Amino acid sequence: MGKDAVDDVESAVGSALLCLDEPDLVVVVDSLLQRRMLEFGTLDAIAARLPSGARRKLRYVSGAAMSGTESKVRFWLQSGGHRVEPQSWFEGVGFVDLLVDGWLVIECDSRLHHTDLAAFEGDRSRDLVLNGVRVRSRVRVVRLSYRQVVFDWEATTLALLGVLEQGPSASRLRARRRRGRGFS
Repeated sequence: MGKDAVDDVESAVGSALLCLDEPDLVVVVDSLLQRRMLEFGTLDAIAARLPSGARRKLRYVSGAAMSGTESKVRFWLQSGGHRVEPQSWFEGVGFVDLLVDGWLVIECDSRLHHTDLAAFEGDRSRDLVLNGVRVRSRVRVVRLSYRQVVFDWEATTLALLGVLEQGPSASRLRARRRRGRGFS
C-alpha cells in the first residue's frame, strides 16, 4: 500500500483561498486559527502571495469562534452589516457565542456539547440569567442547532431576520421613517 498525499496546512489554506467561497473559507480558517494550527502572521504571508480577490475573502476571519456554525452565523450577520462580538462575556453567565448589535445573544449548539442533562440544564440556567439581564439591557437569546445552521439555513436566516427586525436599532429606524428622516 502506498502513502496518501496530504498537503501541509499552508498549501491547503492557499488552495482554499483560491477555491472556496467566502463563507466556507471563513469557517475553515477560523477553525484553523482557533485550534492553533495556523497563526495570523502565517495567514497574512500566504494571502500576500495571492491575488487581491483571494485576500479580500479574509475580511471576516476572526479565529474567535468555537465552532464552524458560529463562524457561519457570524459571517452572515457581519456581511449583512451587523456588529458581532464573538465570545462576549456576561457576568453570572460567562461567555456567549455571539452578541449581535449589543442586544441579541445567539448560541450555536451542537449535539456533541449540549446533549447530556447537565449541559442541557446549564444552558437553560444561562438563558434565565441572560433574560433577567434583559430587563436592564434588552438582551434576547436565540439558540440555533447544528441542523438549523447547516441543513436548514434558508429558513433559519428568514427567522433571524424576523428577530433582528424586532431589535432596538430596527425600532429606531422605523421611528425615523415615520418622522420622514430616512436612514441617515
